[in-house]
Amino acid sequence: MHDPGIFLKQHFYPYKELLHYSGTEPVLRFCAEWLNGKEQFPIHTSGSTGKPKELYHTARQMRKSAEMTKALMKAQPSDRWLLALDPGTVGGRMVLVRAMEWKISAKVVLPSSDPLEELDPQHDCTLVSLVPYQLENILECTDSLNKLNRFRIILLGGSSVSEELEQKLEKIGPLILHTYGMTETCSHVAVRHLNGPNPQEAFYPLPEVSVGLMENGCLWINTPSAESNPVRTTDLAELEPNGGFRLLGREDFAVNSGGVKILPEEMEKLWEAEIHRHFPGCRYFACGLPDPKLGQKLVLFIEGTPPDGNTDLLAALKAQSPRYKAPKEIIFAPRFSETASGKIDRNRSILSWGKTN
Repeated sequence: MHDPGIFLKQHFYPYKELLHYSGTEPVLRFCAEWLNGKEQFPIHTSGSTGKPKELYHTARQMRKSAEMTKALMKAQPSDRWLLALDPGTVGGRMVLVRAMEWKISAKVVLPSSDPLEELDPQHDCTLVSLVPYQLENILECTDSLNKLNRFRIILLGGSSVSEELEQKLEKIGPLILHTYGMTETCSHVAVRHLNGPNPQEAFYPLPEVSVGLMENGCLWINTPSAESNPVRTTDLAELEPNGGFRLLGREDFAVNSGGVKILPEEMEKLWEAEIHRHFPGCRYFACGLPDPKLGQKLVLFIEGTPPDGNTDLLAALKAQSPRYKAPKEIIFAPRFSETASGKIDRNRSILSWGKTN
C-alpha cells in the first residue's frame, strides 16, 4: 500500500499549503487510489450541452492519454506541472496522472480566473493546463503575464479560442497548444499550435488517433484513450486534405430559423470584432429561442448590464450577417452560469435569464 501523503510531500509542493487548499481531499483521495492500483474511476461530463452524466475512466485509458501527452510535449525530468484546474474535471485529474506517471513534481493552486496571481514570480513550473477564460485574465495583468512567460508549454482547452485572443498570443514566449478532446476521450486527442513559427488553423490528431465524419457531418474519433471506439461526437467539422480538421460548431447548438440552419458558433466568430468594439471584454454567445413564426429565432446574449443609451450593435450585426442569419434580438444577462471547468453553460444561462423575465 502506498501512502499518498508521502508521495505528495515528495512530488507536490508546497505541501503545507496544499493541506489547507479546499480541494485537498479529492487530490489526496485520487492519488491514493491511483497509487494503490485502483482500475476504474468515475467522472462527470461538463454538462455544457445538457445534464452532466457520470462516466468511468480506466487506469489503462488514463495511462495511455498521459503517454500520448508526454510524447506531444517532449517531457523532460526537469519539468514541473502547475495544477490550476479543478481536480474533479478530466483536465485537472489528468495533470495529477501525468505528474505521477512521468514521476515529476506538481504545484497545486486554487482554481480561479487568474491562477497565477499568487504564484511566486520566480516559480519553476514549466507546464500548465488552462482554459481560455483564465488565459484572458492572465494577459490583463502584467505580473501574471511575466509569470506566464516562465512556462515552457501551455495546454489551452475546454472551449474555443477567439480571434482576438489568438492575436494576443503571437508574442507570448511559451508554446501554446490549443487542445481538442472531451471527457469521453480522457482528455485531448488533437492539437493546434496557436503561436510560434508555424501557427495552425486546423487541429491535428495525435499519432495514434484517427478521425472521420459521420453522415450528419459530425466528427468521430478512434483513440486508445477511449474505452470504446469510435467516439461519436456532436461536433460538426470539415476535414483537411493533410489530415487536420476544423470545427464548425455543435450540432446540438444548431438553430432552425424558418427552415434555415444556423450554427451559432459560426456567427459568434463573424460578430466577434463588432461585439468587442461596442462591449470590450464582455462574454457572449448566440443561441435559438422559441418564436411563433420562425420556430426559433437567433438571439445574442451578452454578459453585463444594458447600456444607458441606445446601442447600434444590433443594426451593425444585421448589416454584416448573411441573409436570414442576422440576430433578431440582443439580450443582456447579469452573469452567465459556468460549468465546473469554467466554460459558459449556455443552457443554464438561458434558463436563469428566463426565470427572471
